[in-house]
Amino acid sequence: PPPWRGLSPGTYELSKAQAEQGNKVTVLCGGWPKRKSYSEENLKAIRLLSAIPKIGILLTYAPAVLFSLLRLTRTYKFDLIHGHNFSPLFYHLARKMGMKRKDPYILHMHITTAGRWQQSSPKVGFWTRLEWVLHRFSERIGCQVADKIICVSESVREEVQRFYKADPKKVLVISNGVNTKLFTPNGQKAQVEGM
Repeated sequence: PPPWRGLSPGTYELSKAQAEQGNKVTVLCGGWPKRKSYSEENLKAIRLLSAIPKIGILLTYAPAVLFSLLRLTRTYKFDLIHGHNFSPLFYHLARKMGMKRKDPYILHMHITTAGRWQQSSPKVGFWTRLEWVLHRFSERIGCQVADKIICVSESVREEVQRFYKADPKKVLVISNGVNTKLFTPNGQKAQVEGM
């Protein structure tokens, strides 16, 4: 949910579109304590602890995701669990250590930290490097434990297989969608005029 940052716009639009299709969607997202949890028709956003500067998402938001998910699964039956990149580190670890669940786990890869590392490693600071080590670890474990891996492009699919040795049978490419209520194509004339 707004305000936009990182993967938030795509995740929000995906969740909202699913809710509009009649699916009941529960989203675990950061932002607490500044932003509150809320519910709309078929969409429930549960705010968890925001990332703390220099500590990062993996030591604040990520553990909260695991505990919230475990609490929710005692009350609700889920058709699937859908995680994004490195954020569900502790869920990845719990599955790796043998936590059995009947609902399939779908890992959505928008980019790979290993690919970013290869392109930028010498240029990033100490805290970013430290955080990226944990991000790569989470993505590698996530690729091992996921039932399916959605990559947003062929290049991300290639990186997922090259860096994380993901089973090619469970990796598929689904490009990012667009909310056509927000982004309306104006046709070829507008494209030519804008060049």
